[in-house]
Amino acid sequence: MRSRDPGSDLETIFALYPQLRDKLAVKAGSLSGGEQQFLAFAQALAGGARMLLIDEPVECLAPHIVPRIKDAIQKMSREKAMIVVDHNMEFIFSCVRRVCILYRGAIVFDGAPSKANAEVFDKYVGVAVS
Repeated sequence: MRSRDPGSDLETIFALYPQLRDKLAVKAGSLSGGEQQFLAFAQALAGGARMLLIDEPVECLAPHIVPRIKDAIQKMSREKAMIVVDHNMEFIFSCVRRVCILYRGAIVFDGAPSKANAEVFDKYVGVAVS
């Protein structure tokens, strides 16, 4: 049984995603892609999960929404353990504190994004870095 006050959960969610407050009467399917992503984050937070797995959070979103998703992920990571999976390395490296790069089922890099060198990028990510 939950001992938390649902009202306080809503206020926490609205503090993170203020744009959702104005959309309470709107059906989820009518929301934009970015708003749907924020709603998915809000649902995960309201569910009380201790860890979140987020798969390709910016795929198919308008470029102007990406910084807001990055900000949301950074804010949520202060409260929850998170695993973010994405092919967009620039996005991932800009919003996480730790990166694991998998290649054929093996971890080939594990550390701070700033510690990944050009060889790691070229060999495993497929992007040459100068």
